[in-house]
Amino acid sequence: MDLDLRIQRVSQGRIDYNHTSRRRAAAFLSLFRGDQSSLVRNMPSVRHFQVKSLSIKNLITGSLFASLILTITTLLTLPLAAQNLPGQLPGGNHNPGRAQPNKAPRTQGPGKKVDIPIPNQTQLLTKDKFNLAVTYYPPPTNEEEPDAGKSVVPFIVVHNWKESREQTNQFAKFLQLQGNAVIIPDLRGHGVSTTIEGRDKPVTYDKLSRDQRAMVIDDLETCKKFLVKRNNDGEVNIDLLNVVAVGDMAPVATQWVLNDWTLFPPKNTSGIKQAQDVKGLVLIAPKKKFGAYSLSKILKHPLFTSGTGNEMPIMLVWGEDDKVAGRDAKSIYTALEKGRPELPEFNSSEERLAAKTLFEAKIEKSEANASQLIGRENVKGLWKYIANTMTAKAKLKIDERPWINRASDK
Repeated sequence: MDLDLRIQRVSQGRIDYNHTSRRRAAAFLSLFRGDQSSLVRNMPSVRHFQVKSLSIKNLITGSLFASLILTITTLLTLPLAAQNLPGQLPGGNHNPGRAQPNKAPRTQGPGKKVDIPIPNQTQLLTKDKFNLAVTYYPPPTNEEEPDAGKSVVPFIVVHNWKESREQTNQFAKFLQLQGNAVIIPDLRGHGVSTTIEGRDKPVTYDKLSRDQRAMVIDDLETCKKFLVKRNNDGEVNIDLLNVVAVGDMAPVATQWVLNDWTLFPPKNTSGIKQAQDVKGLVLIAPKKKFGAYSLSKILKHPLFTSGTGNEMPIMLVWGEDDKVAGRDAKSIYTALEKGRPELPEFNSSEERLAAKTLFEAKIEKSEANASQLIGRENVKGLWKYIANTMTAKAKLKIDERPWINRASDK
């Protein structure tokens, strides 16, 4: 099965996929949900059905058939009553700004009880003394596999400029439910990250100096340091780190990824690994320029376009008819494609995934913008593609990226 997501269109607030039985599948799910209106809406044969005449024989036969269907439906529905349907978050819709209380453990497979930890909200101090508000979603835990965290992929998800972590909150929850750890910050000057240690007056993004705006890149470094501590606790494997950036923050995040690979030696003076941890980058409706950061210039580095097949794995996500981000995304994708070798035919999807380093999720005939792609729960099919592809890619060479305690005083 080809790994490229073929999203056909966004209409009426939902993503439609190229699937010949989409309406019948929707009707089938409606049957389990007990949503009769949706069942009728998705099955034309039911919607247009008219009763013309009934004989006694037809009435009895129909009644028996209806009873049989009701019995089968009831038996099938009972095991699902206490579980969520695929693609739903536990407990329905929640306020994105608040951590929800932990529910009963989810069961995954025979005898496996997986706890979904509640998110932690805290503040981190950046190098230039900004109080950075973050929400951290720990990975699901299983008491039967105490070392499972050592293969957990951590994500840093960065919201768009002039937004806040509420934009990325639902996406972070989804990534957590897929087995990952996620940290989402309010970037400096955004949300509640508006205080500087030693100063009383808040600083919002429109009041940031040029130097302070440029230092937004340090917010990502601060998030990584937090994840390194979680790594040392055995909760994640920092050597599988992925970064997701939205809109204007695409150039900033890409520059930070480049810094992670080139600014510091891979190991410190004690011989402990300290860099080259990012193994994947996702750009959502990316803009080509932010302040002094130019994505076109950054992507010329061999880390992204060496032509060797060892480039940083990158996924681009955009709506084709988004006039600004769509144009920039197409230009970025073309540049990345030219800087990577042409792939041959493969016998399996696993071989293809191992060789591929450039992925796209282009929503055709859509004006979906960054906020719609990252902040709405009705695009979970897209989110699942992002999560599955990037985590699988990161774990392909997990034997070469073993968990290591990086504490200097271990």
